[in-house]
Amino acid sequence: MFFNYLSDPSDWQRAITRHYPISEQKAVESLLEQLSFSAEQEEAIRARATELVVAVRAARQHDKGIDAFMQEYDLSSEEGIALMCLAEALLRIPDVETADKLLQDKLGGANWEKHLGSSHSLFVNLATWSLVFTGKIYRQDEEPRLLTKAFKKLAAKGGAPFIRAAVRQGMKVLGKQFVLGQTIEEAIERAKSAEGVGYLHSYDMLGEAARTEDDATRYYKAYEGAIHAIGQSTRGVGPINGSGLSIKLSALYPRYQLSQRDDVLTILTSKLQALAELAKKYNIGLTVDAEEAARLELSLEIFERVFFIRHVERIRWFRSGGTSLSKTCAVCD
Repeated sequence: MFFNYLSDPSDWQRAITRHYPISEQKAVESLLEQLSFSAEQEEAIRARATELVVAVRAARQHDKGIDAFMQEYDLSSEEGIALMCLAEALLRIPDVETADKLLQDKLGGANWEKHLGSSHSLFVNLATWSLVFTGKIYRQDEEPRLLTKAFKKLAAKGGAPFIRAAVRQGMKVLGKQFVLGQTIEEAIERAKSAEGVGYLHSYDMLGEAARTEDDATRYYKAYEGAIHAIGQSTRGVGPINGSGLSIKLSALYPRYQLSQRDDVLTILTSKLQALAELAKKYNIGLTVDAEEAARLELSLEIFERVFFIRHVERIRWFRSGGTSLSKTCAVCD
């Protein structure tokens, strides 16, 4: 087999393994040492960066509504992460019991009080009071400071449906800041206005994580459908000037882990190659998303195999006189 050489770690694999525990600071310092900017270039970079930071900070001071909310609850905070989890998951939960457990887990365990009065936006401060109140209702492990026991018990029983409905509506509003649509067609349509002024997208699907073979098959078909839809909308402008698709390898195989390495490499190499060839047919970009650090080497090995197949097919094509494999190599150029 033409990639038997991969049974022995290559130089890049050894380098990645060697640098696995390195701190971010050391990694950045090492990369900075490789730069060779002149004093004039460094000053121009510093001036431009300062200009951008000042402009962004000035714009953020005037944020209202949902923009101000996202500034207060960004992903650097535990509360922001909790809200993002809700925005991604709550609307997809069909049953009441599971929805209530998710709300209790995400809202009851966060410290909403520390955000009280910290925003210039009245909308954000009112929303924060609502989150404090809701968190107290769902919190079970401490005495409430803002609610009596009796009121908390009553609110938990009679208020749960109201809270559930209110949070769902709030998550719909919040989700629209990150989710372009429930289908790829809807997302492409909503993205047209932004793309009209120069923005491009790498479309991603929320929640991919195959637990069964049926899951993996469904996600694979969804990726295929997305490539067709994106390809038809970009009309061959190319991966630099047009939007593309991001995929997760964990969505394509339910046992994507190092202990299943042989099966993972065989199955995922084949699936990724097929998706890459389809993306090449439409001339759109295809991104393989990074996942858990423990899967990095496995992901890169799959990527390398797909890349290597491309060159093997090209070599065979040239050796055959450029005829017998011309159809295959049309996607390899």
